[in-house]
Amino acid sequence: SEPAPEPAPPAGGGDLAARLASGDAAAGVALLARCRACHTLDEGGARRVGPNIWGIVGKAKGTSEGYAYSDALANAGGTWTFADLDGYLTAPKEFMPGTKMTFPGIPDAADRANAILSLRALSNDPVPLP
Repeated sequence: SEPAPEPAPPAGGGDLAARLASGDAAAGVALLARCRACHTLDEGGARRVGPNIWGIVGKAKGTSEGYAYSDALANAGGTWTFADLDGYLTAPKEFMPGTKMTFPGIPDAADRANAILSLRALSNDPVPLP
């Protein structure tokens, strides 16, 4: 089957590649504290309410071993691209209706870019920036 088309960028977000290029992964670390309420961030970390998100950038969606994903995420297909993470982190339930994630999202586009850069750093081989 053909890959799903890239979703439109979130409204008011500006150019994602430019936001990532001018972003600050260190500034995003504080934002990831919100993620830690439900996710572990370390390599090989256990699942909590949500799956471990080490290596999430570029990872196939819905594939963390042992985690019971919503049908929406389990059947989403594709990988977590920068654009998908930007859309999902803007408003998870709007981006992926049916997701179990209760986090309301990160409305500020610069904050989202910083969080995505921090997530990208959670890898032994970070995905190249767009």
